[in-house]
Amino acid sequence: MDNKNLVDSFIEIAGIEGLSENEKSVASFIKSVFTSLDLNFFEDGSKEKTGSDTGNIICKFGNGGDFLLSCHMDTARSTKNLKTNYT
Repeated sequence: MDNKNLVDSFIEIAGIEGLSENEKSVASFIKSVFTSLDLNFFEDGSKEKTGSDTGNIICKFGNGGDFLLSCHMDTARSTKNLKTNYT
């Protein structure tokens, strides 16, 4: 993936509304990307404990490995009207 594609992907996901406890639309986007890449993933049951509308999305490569990449799906502020001047 080149830098432009990486930035475009970041802008696309950052523009998805995903305030805390309402990040299901972000999870759906991530699931669609994993599906398009033919990756196996699952959603855990954490939403019952956190009050969110989605659980964590877990995707394991091969038999796992020595490190973990982790990130939040929620945003601190609304991104509904996100604007960028990146070209």
